[in-house]
Amino acid sequence: HMACMAGSWMSVVMGFGGMRVWNETLRFSPYVPKQWKGYTFRILYRGSRVEVAVKPETVTYRLVEGQAIDILHGEEKMNLGKGKDITLSLIPKDHAA
Repeated sequence: HMACMAGSWMSVVMGFGGMRVWNETLRFSPYVPKQWKGYTFRILYRGSRVEVAVKPETVTYRLVEGQAIDILHGEEKMNLGKGKDITLSLIPKDHAA
């Protein structure tokens, strides 16, 4: 049962959330299936906990705890610091890498 739950989590985070590690930087290319209202997940990377909240047209990145961290939204690099949420438009599916 634990392996099933892990597989479900990975399909949301890595599949729909488009999470990858690219040159030691977290990279996201999220999208939302038409039937969904959105989803949220958290990832712990090198001591920093990042929350990713995806809605049909936007994504919000939030540093929940830890040191500031660089992330990529598609090809756009940004620094995510504590108390500094970043909300961006979703990358069109045909432009996601």
